[in-house]
Amino acid sequence: SESVATLRALFSHSGFVGAEGWHAVDLCCGKSLTSALLSLDSEGPKAITAVDWRDPSGLPHHEEALARDRTQAEAAYAEVPVTYLQHDVLADDFLPTLQQRIEDVGRPTA
Repeated sequence: SESVATLRALFSHSGFVGAEGWHAVDLCCGKSLTSALLSLDSEGPKAITAVDWRDPSGLPHHEEALARDRTQAEAAYAEVPVTYLQHDVLADDFLPTLQQRIEDVGRPTA
């Protein structure tokens, strides 16, 4: 899938990815599968922002994943919360809005 290929490429790259405390931005996230997979990785980012124009009601329930009982050995649970930014990437104010989000998080961003 696109998400798996993207994550393989991201984690094979040397640099700050894998370093403690980075921020992942999932642009045009669709159903945010890439963000959901990243949120399960204990060595992944410490902040995730999923960006798309669609209504968030059809997106995975990341908060429920975080609240899942971690004593269940077979259960997957999110290590990192995903923040959804509903915005049109073609809008005139998109870049300043994204820049503000990145500054608010205050971590190296990929």
